Amino acid sequence: MQQTTLRFIPVEAPLKIIAILCITFFTIPVPGMGQTAEDLVRSGLSRSAAGDHTGAAEYYSRAIAIDAGFAEAYVLRARSEYLLSNFTGAIADLDKATGIDPEFKEAYILRGRAKDAMGDHKGALNDYQVVIEMNPAFAEGYILRGRSKYAMAMYEEAIADLDRATEIDPSYAEVYLLRGLARDALGLHRDAITDYSAAIELNSGYAEAWYKRGISRFLKGAVTGAVDDFTRALEIDNRFAGAWYNRGLAFYMLEKTAEACADWRVAAGLGAVDAMVALDELCGQQ
Repeated sequence: MQQTTLRFIPVEAPLKIIAILCITFFTIPVPGMGQTAEDLVRSGLSRSAAGDHTGAAEYYSRAIAIDAGFAEAYVLRARSEYLLSNFTGAIADLDKATGIDPEFKEAYILRGRAKDAMGDHKGALNDYQVVIEMNPAFAEGYILRGRSKYAMAMYEEAIADLDRATEIDPSYAEVYLLRGLARDALGLHRDAITDYSAAIELNSGYAEAWYKRGISRFLKGAVTGAVDDFTRALEIDNRFAGAWYNRGLAFYMLEKTAEACADWRVAAGLGAVDAMVALDELCGQQ
């Protein structure tokens, strides 16, 4: 029986290069290869922390490709999509997440926020209702539902939700601001002033609260107090066009035309159309 002898056959130079390149290719680590879904999610969180939400979403997608039942990866990808204003994509991912884990509270919160961003406030209410049913002592659930109701002009219902939120946690300045807006919408300006004052007590640098209290004071006839509030808002944010315009209006009501026209010029420079009209109609050559 003839024995087969294995012999080394020299490889031509070009073939050697190809062989080396092949070996090198298969030994270079490729992002995502050999990583678990959890590893990829951690990488996505790092990208998200760096502000690269597109890159983060790619890592979460790789995690989902490895584990299609990874609810957290869907929620995290939805968060990146939300931050990129891809609300439809975020909602689709959150539908997946809640299908996998119906108790995933954060998924309902984020889906509600995405629906709100798209103007689907009724759909958002349904998600926030689920969150409240899961945890009736969760202040943020009432805040978000109250905000959606405010957007739907359901002012009394919004106030009821915001009352409940402040009972649970009275530390949210934004809640008092929103409740003040709802009360202003109902003509309850005195109560609105109380809410804006509470917001200011919690956050003295809250320009919007000073501004809104100024509006309510103006509507109640406390014009000098309104000027003081608009001035404080402008000390915090000197590019607040609405505060410049409305302080000008208050000055005009106090017969301080020069001060009014000066404020309207600033407001007009910031793009306030009403200020441009006021300048044309009330200031003349001043």
